[in-house]
Amino acid sequence: SSETLPAETKDVVVTTPGSLLNVLGGETESQKICRLKVTGNLNAEDIAVLAKMTRTTTGQLSYLDLSAATIEGNILASKAFNDNTDNNYTLQEIVLPENLETIGDNCFRNCLGLWKVVIPSSLKNIGNYAFSNCRYLEKINLPKSLSSIGTYPFRYDKLDCLEIADGNPYFKIVDNALLNASGKTLYFMALKTGKEYIVPEGVESIRPQAFVKCCWLEEVTIPESVKTFGSNSFLEGHDIASFSYYSIEPPTLQDAYIDAYTRSNCTLHVPNGYAEVYRSRG
Repeated sequence: SSETLPAETKDVVVTTPGSLLNVLGGETESQKICRLKVTGNLNAEDIAVLAKMTRTTTGQLSYLDLSAATIEGNILASKAFNDNTDNNYTLQEIVLPENLETIGDNCFRNCLGLWKVVIPSSLKNIGNYAFSNCRYLEKINLPKSLSSIGTYPFRYDKLDCLEIADGNPYFKIVDNALLNASGKTLYFMALKTGKEYIVPEGVESIRPQAFVKCCWLEEVTIPESVKTFGSNSFLEGHDIASFSYYSIEPPTLQDAYIDAYTRSNCTLHVPNGYAEVYRSRG
């Protein structure tokens, strides 16, 4: 790339997978780096080095450009930047490899400082909770190539702008919610203004945790087309005051779709004469 990097950005080339730490001058030197661009071939050992550099106790890497790097298998593995023991406060921006195809489960989970992610046009798969609890992440652009997405990968983020490239044959965005191309499955909802949400007509399935912690939401309208709710679909929706159902056949619940607090503080509106039918379904 002919891009000019800021003077403080360290720019390195890795010719042999597994040698990144040596290229950086060893562990002590790696801990001093705040901004880094890596070109070349990387394996799991190299990714572990980068992850360690982004943890508050072992590094201070806040900007990472991997656009010209190739990761073994074109996969960022599960928990690559999350080891479940030390929340990652340091990493703020990451540019992913231009040929990356998969972001694994929990890959960037608990990267609390992460606010900007550049996703390549090659990406096909995003795993479960891949960016969960990235509390400053506000915008994501999903590529045309994306064909698979796990359980709410952006849970507990500040995501208020969700975009997808024109021509994606698998997904579409309707009123800031990600649906499959047919409009029958609703995957998740990004944050949006307004207290009322009407699930689009034609949606048949609402995925697990699709509306988790949508604190702005007060009124939800469920069209007749909805047949199933995933577990915890409206978890921690503590301001929800009412659900309005239009189907005489209650939807199937995989598990509790609202928590006990919401259940005790909201009203369910159902078609006349069908209250007992709904009660019998829980």
